[in-house]
Amino acid sequence: MIFFILLCSIAGYGQTTPVASKQFATIADLRAQAGTDNVIVTLSGLTAMNDKNGGTYQWDAANVSADDGVLIIKVANVTTGRWIKKLNDNVIKGSVIFNGTLLQTAYPVTFTNALPYVPASVFIQPTSTNAAALSWISNKSTTGFTVNFLSVPVIGTSNITFDYIVIKQ
Repeated sequence: MIFFILLCSIAGYGQTTPVASKQFATIADLRAQAGTDNVIVTLSGLTAMNDKNGGTYQWDAANVSADDGVLIIKVANVTTGRWIKKLNDNVIKGSVIFNGTLLQTAYPVTFTNALPYVPASVFIQPTSTNAAALSWISNKSTTGFTVNFLSVPVIGTSNITFDYIVIKQ
């Protein structure tokens, strides 16, 4: 990849030549090359190769967001178009709101779209006082999971709320 970038510089293609390769060493290298719409590249590191902060980026030809140095990368001398970091597809985040009902201790969560896998782990974070009780997860499947409370939560409308993270592996 370093050879490809060097070759482009020697050949006089400049910084805005669309990339043909899919691997970069760091963000500094990424800032030197524009992509073509929807091209996906991989970084070996954020500031140094193998610094464990690399990842996958996709070129968004219409994006004009500010460069934040991690999630959105602007190419030098390019006004429109940004490299956007693709978030980990091994993690799904969501939020749920339930009504506390008489004698109910199990609250099923259904995913909007079925997953192509059964989650390895599900973590919940209560976001309301009524959800902040001793609980555990059961019935993990491709379509959802169940949050179980040791005792019946307080009865109410939209009073049991929590965020969740589902981990693929």
